[in-house]
Amino acid sequence: MKRLNLCVTVAAGLFIGARADVPFRTGEVFGQAVKVTEGAAGSGRCVNVAGDLLYVGGKETLGVYGLAGDPLRPKLLGEAKDIASARQIALQGGMAYVTARANGIWVVDCRNPEKPFVAGHYPSTANCTGIDVAGDVCFVGGSKSGLEFIDVSRPQRPPLIRCVKKEPVRSEERRVGKE
Repeated sequence: MKRLNLCVTVAAGLFIGARADVPFRTGEVFGQAVKVTEGAAGSGRCVNVAGDLLYVGGKETLGVYGLAGDPLRPKLLGEAKDIASARQIALQGGMAYVTARANGIWVVDCRNPEKPFVAGHYPSTANCTGIDVAGDVCFVGGSKSGLEFIDVSRPQRPPLIRCVKKEPVRSEERRVGKE
């Protein structure tokens, strides 16, 4: 069975590469990448893998794909709709926590991969730039607000536990060498 060694989203969608003959090594060539266009993968912006399931955040959906059999041909199992601008995905216990920049955090129940649905939403105070989850706490980094701690034990209406403020962060371009 092939292993999924590479999964990349770009503006043009989702690309997957895999090899069955050798374990992953830095610099390894994956062979030809395959473009996946079905469902959320067509506008894929972020991915995460848990077991034999691939989660893809698209422009307006979160798609759940099966990787059993051939990971180069993921099978769309189900989609949750009305998720605006997915950027990152954290997974825990069959739930997906999806950042959506200025649109906050979407909590998606994926315990039935064929029928994922939006279980709740948290309107973050700033552009969400990172996410992780541990137990009943979702940690959300924001470019303006700092680090938000969100209680996800009640996914329908997750409340803010605490926010650790920081100075706003902005991207900078730096050039090396002569201009």
